Amino acid sequence: QSVDIPPGGQYEIEIRCRPLYLGNPRVTIAFEFEDMESGINYHIIRFLSARVTDENAELLKPTAPYKRPTIKAKPKATHVVEGIPPPRSNRSQLKLTRMLVRYSIPAELRSSVSKGEIRGGSEYGELVRARLSHENYG
Repeated sequence: QSVDIPPGGQYEIEIRCRPLYLGNPRVTIAFEFEDMESGINYHIIRFLSARVTDENAELLKPTAPYKRPTIKAKPKATHVVEGIPPPRSNRSQLKLTRMLVRYSIPAELRSSVSKGEIRGGSEYGELVRARLSHENYG
Protein backbone atom coordinates (compact mmCIF):
# COMPACT_ATOMS: atom_id res chain seq x y z
CA GLN A 1 0.00 0.00 0.00
CA SER A 2 1.30 3.45 -0.89
CA VAL A 3 1.17 6.28 1.67
CA ASP A 4 2.06 9.95 1.10
CA ILE A 5 4.14 11.36 3.95
CA PRO A 6 4.82 15.11 3.76
CA PRO A 7 8.31 16.42 4.69
CA GLY A 8 8.65 16.37 8.49
CA GLY A 9 5.56 14.14 8.76
CA GLN A 10 5.22 10.89 10.63
CA TYR A 11 3.56 7.57 9.91
CA GLU A 12 3.15 4.88 12.51
CA ILE A 13 3.33 1.20 11.60
CA GLU A 14 2.46 -1.83 13.69
CA ILE A 15 4.52 -5.00 13.39
CA ARG A 16 3.18 -8.34 14.56
CA CYS A 17 5.21 -11.51 14.61
CA ARG A 18 5.04 -15.09 15.81
CA PRO A 19 8.56 -16.16 16.71
CA LEU A 20 9.32 -19.85 16.97
CA TYR A 21 11.98 -19.55 19.68
CA LEU A 22 12.67 -17.54 22.80
CA GLY A 23 15.44 -14.95 22.74
CA ASN A 24 16.19 -11.79 20.81
CA PRO A 25 15.40 -12.32 17.11
CA ARG A 26 16.74 -9.66 14.76
CA VAL A 27 15.02 -8.70 11.51
CA THR A 28 16.01 -6.34 8.73
CA ILE A 29 13.22 -4.12 7.46
CA ALA A 30 13.47 -1.88 4.38
CA PHE A 31 11.31 1.15 3.60
CA GLU A 32 11.12 2.37 0.01
CA PHE A 33 10.44 6.03 -0.67
CA GLU A 34 9.93 8.01 -3.86
CA ASP A 35 10.90 11.65 -4.17
CA MET A 36 7.77 13.26 -5.67
CA GLU A 37 9.72 16.00 -7.45
CA SER A 38 12.45 13.91 -9.12
CA GLY A 39 10.69 10.53 -9.15
CA ILE A 40 13.84 8.85 -7.75
CA ASN A 41 13.34 5.92 -5.37
CA TYR A 42 15.49 5.51 -2.26
CA HIS A 43 15.49 3.12 0.68
CA ILE A 44 15.92 3.38 4.43
CA ILE A 45 16.93 0.13 6.08
CA ARG A 46 16.61 -0.54 9.80
CA PHE A 47 17.43 -3.50 11.99
CA LEU A 48 14.66 -4.42 14.43
CA SER A 49 15.13 -6.53 17.53
CA ALA A 50 12.46 -7.92 19.82
CA ARG A 51 12.59 -9.67 23.16
CA VAL A 52 10.64 -12.93 23.07
CA THR A 53 9.87 -14.55 26.39
CA ASP A 54 7.23 -16.54 28.24
CA GLU A 55 6.39 -17.17 31.87
CA ASN A 56 8.73 -20.18 32.12
CA ALA A 57 11.64 -18.13 30.83
CA GLU A 58 10.83 -15.44 33.37
CA LEU A 59 10.88 -18.01 36.17
CA LEU A 60 14.26 -19.34 35.03
CA LYS A 61 16.04 -16.02 34.55
CA PRO A 62 18.96 -15.32 36.89
CA THR A 63 18.30 -13.59 40.18
CA ALA A 64 21.82 -12.10 40.43
CA PRO A 65 24.66 -11.32 38.00
CA TYR A 66 26.96 -14.23 37.23
CA LYS A 67 30.13 -14.40 39.31
CA ARG A 68 32.90 -16.73 38.25
CA PRO A 69 33.69 -19.19 41.07
CA THR A 70 37.07 -18.84 42.67
CA ILE A 71 39.24 -21.91 42.35
CA LYS A 72 41.47 -22.66 45.28
CA ALA A 73 44.72 -24.20 44.16
CA LYS A 74 45.38 -27.49 45.87
CA PRO A 75 49.00 -28.11 46.74
CA LYS A 76 50.36 -31.02 44.73
CA ALA A 77 52.07 -33.80 46.62
CA THR A 78 55.68 -33.96 45.48
CA HIS A 79 58.54 -36.18 46.42
CA VAL A 80 62.00 -34.95 45.46
CA VAL A 81 64.67 -37.56 44.94
CA GLU A 82 68.20 -36.24 45.15
CA GLY A 83 70.46 -37.14 42.26
CA ILE A 84 72.28 -35.93 39.19
CA PRO A 85 70.14 -34.68 36.30
CA PRO A 86 70.70 -36.37 32.93
CA PRO A 87 72.94 -34.53 30.48
CA ARG A 88 71.03 -32.20 28.17
CA SER A 89 72.13 -32.02 24.59
CA ASN A 90 70.61 -30.96 21.30
CA ARG A 91 72.39 -33.83 19.56
CA SER A 92 71.11 -37.36 19.87
CA GLN A 93 73.39 -39.86 21.52
CA LEU A 94 72.20 -42.58 19.13
CA LYS A 95 74.72 -43.81 16.58
CA LEU A 96 73.78 -43.93 12.92
CA THR A 97 74.34 -47.50 11.73
CA ARG A 98 72.90 -47.42 8.22
CA MET A 99 72.63 -44.53 5.78
CA LEU A 100 69.38 -44.57 3.77
CA VAL A 101 69.72 -44.56 -0.01
CA ARG A 102 67.89 -41.84 -1.93
CA TYR A 103 65.21 -43.37 -4.14
CA SER A 104 63.76 -41.56 -7.14
CA ILE A 105 60.55 -42.76 -8.77
CA PRO A 106 61.22 -43.43 -12.46
CA ALA A 107 59.80 -40.67 -14.67
CA GLU A 108 57.78 -43.08 -16.86
CA LEU A 109 56.15 -44.66 -13.77
CA ARG A 110 55.29 -41.27 -12.26
CA SER A 111 53.79 -40.16 -15.60
CA SER A 112 51.76 -43.36 -16.06
CA VAL A 113 50.33 -43.24 -12.53
CA SER A 114 49.38 -39.57 -12.78
CA LYS A 115 47.62 -40.20 -16.10
CA GLY A 116 45.90 -43.35 -14.78
CA GLU A 117 47.52 -45.46 -17.51
CA ILE A 118 48.74 -48.34 -15.33
CA ARG A 119 47.20 -51.54 -16.70
CA GLY A 120 47.62 -55.18 -15.74
CA GLY A 121 49.89 -55.93 -18.68
CA SER A 122 52.16 -52.90 -18.34
CA GLU A 123 55.69 -53.06 -16.97
CA TYR A 124 54.65 -51.76 -13.52
CA GLY A 125 51.00 -52.85 -13.46
CA GLU A 126 51.42 -56.11 -11.56
CA LEU A 127 53.83 -54.55 -9.08
CA VAL A 128 51.53 -51.61 -8.36
CA ARG A 129 48.49 -53.86 -7.83
CA ALA A 130 50.35 -56.41 -5.66
CA ARG A 131 50.03 -56.32 -1.87
CA LEU A 132 53.05 -54.82 -0.16
CA SER A 133 55.40 -57.48 1.15
CA HIS A 134 59.03 -57.80 2.19
CA GLU A 135 59.89 -59.36 -1.18
CA ASN A 136 58.41 -56.60 -3.39
CA TYR A 137 59.45 -53.63 -1.22
CA GLY A 138 62.53 -51.77 -2.40
